[in-house]
Amino acid sequence: MAWLHRSRRTKFERNILEICSRLNATENIRGINFRFNKNGVDVTPFRIQSLSGIKSVYAIDIEFDDRYNALKSRQFNRRSRSEDDVGYILPPKSVYFNNQFADEKDSHGMFQEPPPCWSPPYNEKAHHFV
Repeated sequence: MAWLHRSRRTKFERNILEICSRLNATENIRGINFRFNKNGVDVTPFRIQSLSGIKSVYAIDIEFDDRYNALKSRQFNRRSRSEDDVGYILPPKSVYFNNQFADEKDSHGMFQEPPPCWSPPYNEKAHHFV
């Protein structure tokens, strides 16, 4: 029984470490870094099996460095003629959701095709001929 628990814990730690590594590969350019911690110590591929007898406390630290702050300040404080012409994107005015296609028990429910019975919002200027 202890072997099964240890193997599951090791698999969990390796998977989370791999996820953090993949997130760092894509988000590091923006100044965001993900670190996986176990009992307050960074987890590395060589340190997964350490502290095996202690109850583990896991955490993922998300660090933002100067690149993230520079990107955020530049994104919200830009004032140039070409950017002002782009304008503001409004949120959608209506949302369609068909309850008959939503099944929480179906694991593939979120990948279903959209229902065929919806139509675009009414537009007075559009003429539809049947």
